[in-house]
Amino acid sequence: MKPLHLSLNPNAGLTLALLLSAAYFPISAQAQNGFRFLADGATPEQLAQAQPTDDRHIEAVQLYQEGVQLFNRGQYLEALEKFERALIIFREIRNREGEGNTLNSIGIVHINLGQYSQALDFLNQALIVYREIGNDIGEATILNGIGSIYEILSQYPKALEFLQRSLAIREQVLGFNHPDVAASLNNLALLYLRMGDANAAEPLLQRSLAIRQQTLGVNDPSVATSLNNLGSVYSQLGNYDRALEYFNQALAIEQEIGNLSGKLIAINNLGSVYESLGQYSQALNSFQQALEISRTIGDRSSESGLLSNLGRVYERLEQYPQALDSFQQALVVHREIGNRSSEVTILNNIGVVYRRLGEYDRALESQQQALAIYLKVGNRQGEGTVLNNIGLVYERQGQYFQALFGNPRGICRRHAGGFVYSVWGWEDCDAAGDSKLVADECGFGGSFCVSDGIGREV
Repeated sequence: MKPLHLSLNPNAGLTLALLLSAAYFPISAQAQNGFRFLADGATPEQLAQAQPTDDRHIEAVQLYQEGVQLFNRGQYLEALEKFERALIIFREIRNREGEGNTLNSIGIVHINLGQYSQALDFLNQALIVYREIGNDIGEATILNGIGSIYEILSQYPKALEFLQRSLAIREQVLGFNHPDVAASLNNLALLYLRMGDANAAEPLLQRSLAIRQQTLGVNDPSVATSLNNLGSVYSQLGNYDRALEYFNQALAIEQEIGNLSGKLIAINNLGSVYESLGQYSQALNSFQQALEISRTIGDRSSESGLLSNLGRVYERLEQYPQALDSFQQALVVHREIGNRSSEVTILNNIGVVYRRLGEYDRALESQQQALAIYLKVGNRQGEGTVLNNIGLVYERQGQYFQALFGNPRGICRRHAGGFVYSVWGWEDCDAAGDSKLVADECGFGGSFCVSDGIGREV
């Protein structure tokens, strides 16, 4: 499966956008983007030659392979069922390698479902197995995956620790000029990109590109991945001409080898640059081309992301009915494939469009749904974005107190000798300073504590 994934990205501080980009996709079945399906223990040829006494092993491997195929089609829940059945058999027949590989794959599915705590649990189980059987390469792959999860969770110091440990093992075991080393370099670069340090990412990606070109050939799909990522570096640096150059090089490779998934990524990335340049007609054209490819190859995850990209551009053009239609189509696909983390982003985007259309009740309904999901998963950044958008709806309605304090978590509480109104919590109220009186809005006098300029703490 070509590296193609979804990430959440704030748009102008108000709208959470889905961006398809080879540089920011945290989820992949390939090593260079943090996750891959490890070998299932037998090739199709070995399966064909297996003796009847190996029936249980054959069954487990076939279930595993079916799970991979379902995952690559975006059928995550169906894939999970196959992997869970395979895991039971591998454990019954005491096949530790198969057990470790399947635990890793179950972790990958949970990542795509936005279930990160479950993903970490299964990957850590896989890590224990690989260490017990002395599989250094498997250990490095799992460390890579765990690091990428922490990256998704914005726990960057932990992510850096795990990715560096993975790179060190690969360099020690495989040498400095191996494709898996290139993959680790790529992942470290993606982390720096997510941290906003494109300058640190650029030399890592150049080294990764050189290794891949030397060991795999100039037209290998992973070379196109490196070119895409370098394009994203220059896009982040605002060097759009160079970004277009790298994305077009990647596109040329994908067209040469007939890789539709890779072609989809490159065309999408070109669309993202055109969007950044304000060339919205070209951006729409690119996203529509990529959408057609996603539907041709049955890549539902990319389909939903591209629909969201189209919605975002229509919103920029103030073509709100078209934006709403695109976001609603994306929401349907996300729900069908069980992508909870992306579903919440689309709900928020739909709420923003309804607000712009003046349909405030619908806006609140969508954003309250999004808020409930963020509260459940404990995503404070997403929660804050949605709360801000809810406040904007109340402001448009002239409900100014609700705009400031209409947060469903807001309560009044006695604090520091008086009453305060709490929107987010109490732990930083004293440190926040800058208190302002709230005239009997809580039913009694109180104070509202402003922190970071956004009224976070009380």
